[in-house]
Amino acid sequence: MIRELTATAPRASAQVRARLSLTCDPSIGASSPREVPNAVAEVLRSLGGLAVSAAGAEVLRRASATDLIRIVRTAYDTDAESVSADWDKLRWADARPEHARDRYDTYQHEGSHSMSWVLLEAPRQRVSHDVLLSLLSPGQYRRRVTLTYRTLPRDVAGALLEQEVNAAAVREEYKRRTRRDATARDRADANRAARAAIEEAHGAGLVQWSLYVTTTAPTRAELAQARREVEQAAGHARLKLRLAYGGQASAFAAGLPCGVYPGDQ
Repeated sequence: MIRELTATAPRASAQVRARLSLTCDPSIGASSPREVPNAVAEVLRSLGGLAVSAAGAEVLRRASATDLIRIVRTAYDTDAESVSADWDKLRWADARPEHARDRYDTYQHEGSHSMSWVLLEAPRQRVSHDVLLSLLSPGQYRRRVTLTYRTLPRDVAGALLEQEVNAAAVREEYKRRTRRDATARDRADANRAARAAIEEAHGAGLVQWSLYVTTTAPTRAELAQARREVEQAAGHARLKLRLAYGGQASAFAAGLPCGVYPGDQ
């Protein structure tokens, strides 16, 4: 009984994994290296100066090349995790799917079927610390939730916040001249823009962020149930998600630690 429980428990129990990927562009650094070894050295210097633990994250260890191959490969081939394989002998080219078909609203890969969503609108009201709990909790089907952050340069951040403050002032002036009352949402947006500009002027940073959600089912018939599970969880989180029509393969890859950031495309 113990041996049977040990063999079946990993497949019968829920597993939750959290990973942090840092993507650097060495070409915008001080030295702008042109050769790969120099670019790698520049990235390593940048990573060495980032204290992830200062942000409240506890890191067990850095992922190795084998770890990355395993993460990407098992995302495309869900059965690869249970197969006894010598991961150390695999190369990066082995992480890609052998068979895949990118449809308009679904993605078929290695016998599994997936659907991916992108964030359309974040909650406009104040959110609590457990806003993503329903989306991150284990479900009946395999799910991957990816949050992407991109730190904006100081000059870009300042100009962007100034545009938002000016836009709020223009809307307020327009409503005054047309003798229309400002809505509660207009006042809240203006207050948020002004508060963000003040915080940035005092040294706070500004980031662009987005969210990608992918669910995977073993058969195409079960994909409809997996879709309802994700949309219900997103509704509890008050997130508006949009199915990545015509870009399922790209949205699937954007949620993996491959350095793909659609905002740069």
